Amino acid sequence: MPPRTFVIRQNDRIDPTTQLPLIASALADLPKMIRENESDRRLGIISLAIVPDPHLLRQSSDVINKLRILASQEIQASLRPQDRVYTVSQEEWLIVQPNLISGAAPTLAMLRLRDKLTALGGRPGNISRLPRLALGAAIWPDDGEDPLFLVQSARIARLFAEQGGADIRSYHASMESEGEDERGILDDLRLALSEQRGLRLFLQPQVDATSGRCIGAEALLRWQRDNGEWVAPPSILEAIDRLGQRQSFN
Repeated sequence: MPPRTFVIRQNDRIDPTTQLPLIASALADLPKMIRENESDRRLGIISLAIVPDPHLLRQSSDVINKLRILASQEIQASLRPQDRVYTVSQEEWLIVQPNLISGAAPTLAMLRLRDKLTALGGRPGNISRLPRLALGAAIWPDDGEDPLFLVQSARIARLFAEQGGADIRSYHASMESEGEDERGILDDLRLALSEQRGLRLFLQPQVDATSGRCIGAEALLRWQRDNGEWVAPPSILEAIDRLGQRQSFN
């Protein structure tokens, strides 16, 4: 199976309000950024979101758009020249920080971003109070190798920041709650991938209905766990993505 690529159209690239590239561009850029990252350094991904509250929801679209523009400018001014900023939605931004010396750098960046953006509230012509911010971070390669997995890991950490007391969180696998059976499947699949056993390709003949002649074959993925259970292909691929092992699987 070839590596995943992300195809984007030109009108999918730029957010018309902030003039920042959209998340589709981030998914297209990340594989190259990871390849070019220095081997002894980290790459950080930060998801930053404004948590809507009644005060924000009562604002006009003009006020919201102005806030988004000011927030985008403040985010860019608070980062290094090599860092990249993308918009995900009206309330969420994605930040990629390549070539970090320390895994603690995203946390320091999140603290700086939180303080800078909080100060936007009360500025002349802006909303009187900025709602609560939530920030989450994931780190390559510590938290995974797959670009989409890393982006979603940062967003999961940010979701935990939204729901909990702390407004800044770093991703940890324990954030993804699993039942005992699901946890067992993930553990077994991790072992199967590392030892290259259990996963097989079966060829299903493609037969011409008129002549009865075999004209080809379709390759089908199958996995039999050590307990004898056969796992359905969609469940295999979902588990591979949960583990962030798509590249190893490929």
